[in-house]
Amino acid sequence: MTLQPETALHPGDTLTSANGLYGLMYQADGNLVLYGPDGPLWDSQTDGRPAGVCIMQADGNLVLYGPDEEYVWDSQTDNNPGSRLIIQDDGNVVIYRPEGTAAWATETSVPAGNAVHGDVIQSGAVLNPRDAVRSANGLYGLMYQADGNLVLYGPDGPLWDSQTDGRPAGVCIMQADGNLVLYGPDEEYVWDSQTDNNPGSRLIIQDDGNVVIYRPDGTATWVTGTR
Repeated sequence: MTLQPETALHPGDTLTSANGLYGLMYQADGNLVLYGPDGPLWDSQTDGRPAGVCIMQADGNLVLYGPDEEYVWDSQTDNNPGSRLIIQDDGNVVIYRPEGTAAWATETSVPAGNAVHGDVIQSGAVLNPRDAVRSANGLYGLMYQADGNLVLYGPDGPLWDSQTDGRPAGVCIMQADGNLVLYGPDEEYVWDSQTDNNPGSRLIIQDDGNVVIYRPDGTATWVTGTR
């Protein structure tokens, strides 16, 4: 799911998304290929070049080298030290800087998921613009607004927001990796809760006015801290 700094794929290795639907394979023919359920979605167009290693360098660059360490291809993302590559459940492969902004992406899929019901956003579920999830007592609502802002409302007005108003709205998704992410209409990263690497987590809007992301074991990874 994640290629950390200074880790590598060797010929025949595959990095797979948490939901098992997408795989990034470094093939023996020298090509780096992203596969989805219906076949290839993206490739580095390096087939026919001798395979050596695909490495996520410490400088943030994803690089293919041949067997004699010769340069073959790169993501042109050097000068982003500490970045990591993630193959997401939406089919997008993204290199994220340490602060969570995207340095590079394959731009291969529009985030999608299941509808939201009740007071929980389950893993893989989405809010579309103007959708809201409400606490069981009906006093609090988390709305993904058409102005691009994710806002928590209480009886007396707004309590918390993602401070993303003015950014074009696309989708708010509770990813299978545990990250709550806002994407724009062209799949561009807008905001996230920085809670990836917690697969199976879910978001709950509680009756006390707090919005919390819980791991499957019941521990919290993120909270709005509004109550």
